[in-house]
Amino acid sequence: MKTKESNEDRGITLIALVVTIILVLIIAGVSTVMLTGDNGIINRAMNVRQKRQELELREQQQLADIEEGMEGKEVSNEGFDYSSFVNAPKLKEGMIPITYEGEGTSGRWVVADKTNPNKSWYDYDNKKWANICTVSDDTNTSHGYRTASVGTPIPVTDMTTMFVWIPRYAYSIVDGYKKSNAETTKTTNDKTTNKIEIKFLVGNTNRDKDNNTYPTDYTPTENMATTPMIVHPGFTFGNKELTGFWMAKFEASGTKVVENQEVAVGNHIITSGNPKDIATLIGAETNTPVKILPNVISWRNIKIGDAQYRCMQMSNNTTTYGWSNVNTHLIKNSEWGAVAYLCYSKYGAVPSKNGAGKYNSTTGVWYDLYTGAGPINGTTNENSYYDYNASNNADSQAYNKSKGVLASTTGNEFGVYDMSGGA
Repeated sequence: MKTKESNEDRGITLIALVVTIILVLIIAGVSTVMLTGDNGIINRAMNVRQKRQELELREQQQLADIEEGMEGKEVSNEGFDYSSFVNAPKLKEGMIPITYEGEGTSGRWVVADKTNPNKSWYDYDNKKWANICTVSDDTNTSHGYRTASVGTPIPVTDMTTMFVWIPRYAYSIVDGYKKSNAETTKTTNDKTTNKIEIKFLVGNTNRDKDNNTYPTDYTPTENMATTPMIVHPGFTFGNKELTGFWMAKFEASGTKVVENQEVAVGNHIITSGNPKDIATLIGAETNTPVKILPNVISWRNIKIGDAQYRCMQMSNNTTTYGWSNVNTHLIKNSEWGAVAYLCYSKYGAVPSKNGAGKYNSTTGVWYDLYTGAGPINGTTNENSYYDYNASNNADSQAYNKSKGVLASTTGNEFGVYDMSGGA
């Protein structure tokens, strides 16, 4: 009986094997696209494998969250993108995800898919940082941008602000680039070497995707060649640990109407006088909203307290920006540093100087300093300033032109501008 059962089992196995082979042959004969196309067996198998790896990572991180929770820490891996290995941007009402489609001046900003399929919205490995914009209520009523479908173009002229997502990370300054008394401009501004190593962190934890945990500080030792990997302090806000923050893409600007003409606030207007030119400062109205846009004159000549007040006002201005329940404030040194360090890593590019501006030697004032502009001669003569005309299409210094992108923290349109030079 035992031998007979074995034969029967063997017979069933052989039949199943033959059927399997026939099915595979039939599938192969029907279409090779099923094996190699976007929806093919091979790609589907790879997607399944990726999903399984993502689930395994999630489980590991959740276990780590539980362990840290038992220690009294408020941590979570929520928001981590397990396909891009970076914290996904946090969106609030009114924030419109956008991506730059095309190249240079022939490109345009369009509504992005916030789920980031095929890394279409952001891809930090390839220096594509996530961007958003806001529009006013009036503009949204006319065009419906806040609920527009993916791929809908949004002209910069219809926007009120643009921001860039900076994900939570730990960093280390690599050998040869730590701060020292022998530090030189040539060493710190060399753009050919990545001077800072970055590890993106999961959620608001101090762990990377491989569950390596990093401290928030270290004790320096003599002759230390490379600093230890630590969590950047820019992601601590009060008693909260952030998954990331939104950085203004350009310097702030604002406008008001003077004699039926819209002019930039905080800017000097040079008028001919006798015996010398007269510099008239354009002051802001109490209700002048802050805007974050390229190719406009930046808001200067403002007291620090007023700057902070106007930044805080933005959080309550739903009419201009469409958002709610956000915190807006004048940037802190640590937050600026987080953006600067990221651009010195393999995920960014060291920006060139925004050299746009005019200087009146008689009055001794600077004026017409435009946002998002690049250097006058590419990476050379960066100490020079030049007369920038944002409406002149021949200028290559605009933010989305050949020299303009050199002033970005990514070397392309996806980064933060005006980190060097400008106002």
